[in-house]
Amino acid sequence: MSDAQPNNPLHGVTLEALLTALVERHGWEKLGRTVRIRCFQQDPSIKSSLKFLRNTPWAREKVEQLYVRNLPTKNRPATGAPAMPPDAAADVIAAQTRDQARDQTLERTQDHTRNLLEQGFCILESVHDAAATEHQERLLQAEWVRRGQPVLSGFGLGIHPLSQHVPDILPYFDCPEVNAVLEAAFQDRARLRHTGARIADEASAANIGWHHHYGWDADRLAGRNMIERVVVNFYVKGVSPALGSLWALPRPVHAALDAPPGDGDQPWPGQVEVSVPPGSAVILDTALYHTATRGQTPGMRYHWGGHYQAWSNRRPHGEDMDMRDLLGQQELLDRYPGLKRLLVADA
Repeated sequence: MSDAQPNNPLHGVTLEALLTALVERHGWEKLGRTVRIRCFQQDPSIKSSLKFLRNTPWAREKVEQLYVRNLPTKNRPATGAPAMPPDAAADVIAAQTRDQARDQTLERTQDHTRNLLEQGFCILESVHDAAATEHQERLLQAEWVRRGQPVLSGFGLGIHPLSQHVPDILPYFDCPEVNAVLEAAFQDRARLRHTGARIADEASAANIGWHHHYGWDADRLAGRNMIERVVVNFYVKGVSPALGSLWALPRPVHAALDAPPGDGDQPWPGQVEVSVPPGSAVILDTALYHTATRGQTPGMRYHWGGHYQAWSNRRPHGEDMDMRDLLGQQELLDRYPGLKRLLVADA
């Protein structure tokens, strides 16, 4: 099969070469405004930027797209190119299909990130399939049984740290859709700082109480343009009035954290109900007020997840957990590179 790619303007161009060309053309300051990633904005260098771009597909795509837009017209793919041999044409069609799928994925990531910044949360539907959610349910139910099947009154059963008590759930943190949104929101790689789960049923509290997880000086929130830390909840059976509802009080990233507008366990003005299908993830800014209410039907429900912040954000948080025990599980980390990126600084 032919290796020729006559319609690919990036064929034969290394990432280092195109990045160097863009820096020479625009300079770091303009490049950082055009492609908003931290490695272009803070102490930028070719070496550090290459390391980030090689490990961050969505950011690399943005840089490659900018390079192609800057090409002289004569270097762009010709519209009247002669007919190609069938095998070469098949290669081009396959590449175009991959590019289209990649563009769609990038567009979804950008939409989710925009929602997170504008309202404080975003929904990624069905990131885990039925087989995955059934396995997650078995793992969490087994932990409930191991603890003596306690009555799930009040908050229900909280499992912390999840990574220690239910280690077989760790591979599910390797979730490309979620991790891409986190990296876009942080403009940096995401770091997993906390793991936990909740199991509830009809005996649990009618409303667990409005709360947030910001944990730092709230005076810093007004006027910010970037989210520092998020909570990601994976809902095994989904969220609905029948199963139990998730409620949120939307707020944009730059807004101050206002005083609670009502009692902790009562409906609040402006609240919105969040419903998602099984296997979905909800990403919440830690500065977002939210709560959960009991479902209308009997049965156990489960959600699990973690807290994440940018690797470059070294501020400690009151809910941080010691994740160092996971660094010795080399086989697990090698098998799940997305999980490794969340736990290892130089992955």
